[in-house]
Amino acid sequence: MHIDLEAARAHVQRIAPDVNADFSCVLIAAAVARQIGLKKSDIFVGALWAPSKFSFDKSPAQAMHGGWGVEFSAGDVEQIYLAEEEIDEDGSFNGHTWLASGQTIIDPMHDYCGSDGGPLDANGNSTIRYIQRPKLERLVKKYWAPQINALLRKKCAASFQS
Repeated sequence: MHIDLEAARAHVQRIAPDVNADFSCVLIAAAVARQIGLKKSDIFVGALWAPSKFSFDKSPAQAMHGGWGVEFSAGDVEQIYLAEEEIDEDGSFNGHTWLASGQTIIDPMHDYCGSDGGPLDANGNSTIRYIQRPKLERLVKKYWAPQINALLRKKCAASFQS
């Protein structure tokens, strides 16, 4: 499976020029979904718990919380406290978006393709967890529906064909 993130970013900028594609996981996910033949129903919104992915130097807030959409994490998958399922007036939200096809999770924003739980650490614990938040997903997909639908249309995706 080939994912062209630069083409996805360019496509997002054409559809939503006022949006910073580097921070719009929902629109990048829609553009990538079109690239690899997935649908709107394959786009999921929720929380990404991955404390080992975030360093204090590059992402202090995510490192402190343990991921996107996570309020607090004790470093153990059993002790994750999730952010509220709400969306701001500008469409921003405390969460993350990914794609899923069967048992495979595709996260273009974090260059991950594999199963939920990801690789195991030295103690045999999961290093990453995707937690679906249905209410947040409905709110996000409703707010961004025009852009998501435009990104998924064949006419708009011609630039992805090689």
